[in-house]
Amino acid sequence: KDGILILSGTHYVPDMSAIFSGGGGKQKYTFREIGEGTVNITFKYVKIGAGEVASKYVYTYHVADDGTITLNNVT
Repeated sequence: KDGILILSGTHYVPDMSAIFSGGGGKQKYTFREIGEGTVNITFKYVKIGAGEVASKYVYTYHVADDGTITLNNVT
């Protein structure tokens, strides 16, 4: 348990307006603090079948000594 954040949950929320399977949605992630400091978390969207990275975002979070998690930057 060395680190700053730990993944504590994940689930997929389908786009209810999509009328076909695989019609879109959002993956939701829940993190819990286990330390203090700053951490970068990279998320990549990979195209099914091609294995090609379609987009990539790096989220920079800061965790304070009181456990408060703040999003500092997205690139």
